[in-house]
Amino acid sequence: MVRTVRVDLPIDSPKESLELCKEISEKHTALGLASPLNGFLDMVEFETKRASAAQKQKDGNTRQGDSQALHGPETLVSPTSRYLSIIVYPRGEG
Repeated sequence: MVRTVRVDLPIDSPKESLELCKEISEKHTALGLASPLNGFLDMVEFETKRASAAQKQKDGNTRQGDSQALHGPETLVSPTSRYLSIIVYPRGEG
């Protein structure tokens, strides 16, 4: 028996793509031997890749949050600041 299934892929949203992959994996597990993906897709590899992608997304979200934290001193030592800028050029290019 051949079945055609249509799935809209959320190609513009990594988060929604990972959620769809998780739902596919959960449905496959719930159906067990009756899953239409048996023999069609290596679900161990699929789940491994999904878990890896989810971890990378989690790490990226953590780093993004860290990058938005305040940086620098919490209190100013002096109301004025002095900066030194040094620009170095390789010989013959400056």
